[in-house]
Amino acid sequence: MNRFDLHHQALQKLRDDLPSLIDLLQVDDAVYADLQHHLDSQLLSLLDPALPLMVTICGGANSGKSTLFNSLLGARLSPSRGDAGSTRRILVAGHPSTIERVQVIDGLFAPLSNRPVIATDATDMLTPGPPLLTPHASVPEDQVLIDTPDFDTGLDDRYINRDVATEVLEASHVLIYIVTNATYNNLENTRFIRRMLTDAGLRPCILVYNCSRTFTDDQVAAHLYTTARNLYGDQKDEYVLGWYRTDVSDTVATGKALM
Repeated sequence: MNRFDLHHQALQKLRDDLPSLIDLLQVDDAVYADLQHHLDSQLLSLLDPALPLMVTICGGANSGKSTLFNSLLGARLSPSRGDAGSTRRILVAGHPSTIERVQVIDGLFAPLSNRPVIATDATDMLTPGPPLLTPHASVPEDQVLIDTPDFDTGLDDRYINRDVATEVLEASHVLIYIVTNATYNNLENTRFIRRMLTDAGLRPCILVYNCSRTFTDDQVAAHLYTTARNLYGDQKDEYVLGWYRTDVSDTVATGKALM
């Protein structure tokens, strides 16, 4: 048995014993709920060797998340629109053989509020609801790829998609964080993503810069270096798995071509 299996077993036992421990110690209910949440969403699911790797694309409004999701899969599965905050749900793409395994789906989405449902139409992404699941043969069987709503779009003094995005980002193994010239050094966005990546242990990310063709590679590298430093500090080289650029294009933005 490897060390991940041993750690998972130890955490599972702690999770099973937690209610009685909390009762014995008379710990406040809010503290118990916080401990339970961290164990379920950020530790147990991440160490379970039976579950596929959850790779989740995230970013601010109109950063190109859905376009990147579609481009990685080579298919237009997620709607790409210019309206900030228009995407309201999570979209999960998995290999058909992975999606057919009910226990895998149950395990992946146990930390989330809702179990996913099979997507029937791309416009389903535009209305609030449970996560959507779509089969796609290009996704490796040991992974799922996830598209998320904007986490920085506001309405009536609140973030309209923040809770939805937070749930899945906390449960994911790797984040693909796509930034633009307007967000690579944005303080609020950086605070949010840093909390997702570093709150309960450190998790890796991949950085993608969606920028003007006029930007030099040196400019892109400098901006992504800033993002990485803001997220991880001195540990950036260990936890940033890759740095990439993609150039803004009207053809791509209108859905006529992939990135």
